[in-house]
Amino acid sequence: VKGRKMDWLLPFLCHQLPERTPHLAGAAFPLCFRCSGTYLGLFAAYLYLACSGGFKRSLPCIPALIAGSVLMLPFLIDGWANTLHWWDTQGWVRLLTGLGQGIMLPLLLVPIASGNVFPDDWARFKPALPSIGSLVWPLALALGLGGALIFTASEAVFHALGIAVQFAALLFFANFALTLLRLGRWAQSRQHAA
Repeated sequence: VKGRKMDWLLPFLCHQLPERTPHLAGAAFPLCFRCSGTYLGLFAAYLYLACSGGFKRSLPCIPALIAGSVLMLPFLIDGWANTLHWWDTQGWVRLLTGLGQGIMLPLLLVPIASGNVFPDDWARFKPALPSIGSLVWPLALALGLGGALIFTASEAVFHALGIAVQFAALLFFANFALTLLRLGRWAQSRQHAA
């Protein structure tokens, strides 16, 4: 989908190989299937955080953290297997592997960026995922967005999803920058305390 304001950014995020990219009516999506899954997962997770109480969060509870880590494994396994040419995965599977990673990254980075990762913060702030069951909402939203990308016949939906992945990219990079800043300040304070 060409003609968006941020088309210059997306080639830095994805290889955009035509054979690994969703298409609709001759138009290519701005990201490959795996990157589309990742950024749709990011979008779903940020939307979940915004709708479920905001961005002042502590880390997910331990069971949800373990379940989320399991969601991220297919991205690593399938990504490396494809890179090493052990197998070649279909587009929809690539999209699913990206969704798991995309969902979990904000749920880990938002608490770090807001400085709410230490045990004394856990009582003051709502966890990013208070239970394993709370993982259902961002997962369902991400699966819905991924399904819309794969099965849509509407150019408007295809275009809207292209905008959503670009917005998610901006949110993620802002969140990542804030996380690095917070970690830098934390390391500096530890150094001064020592």
